Amino acid sequence: QKKYEDAVDLFNELIRKPGNANNSKMNFYLAESYFILGQYNSALNCYNRTNLSDEVIGKEALYGKAYSYLKNLLKNIKEINSMPTQN
Repeated sequence: QKKYEDAVDLFNELIRKPGNANNSKMNFYLAESYFILGQYNSALNCYNRTNLSDEVIGKEALYGKAYSYLKNLLKNIKEINSMPTQN
């Protein structure tokens, strides 16, 4: 897990450099790192900055977006089911 936290730090640092903010591949790998860390909203933000028509990463980014939405949904359902009920 530490490797992915380090990757998040590195990619965020690289993306902040001039000209890199819209780098599709950097955003894709940052999204993948966030996903593995369970930070699905952050992953979605980065997948949304990925060029889905890219031949190399486009389909994987689309799958990543779908899985991030699914993981968020499941997490929300779990939270709702664990809430105390009122009588």
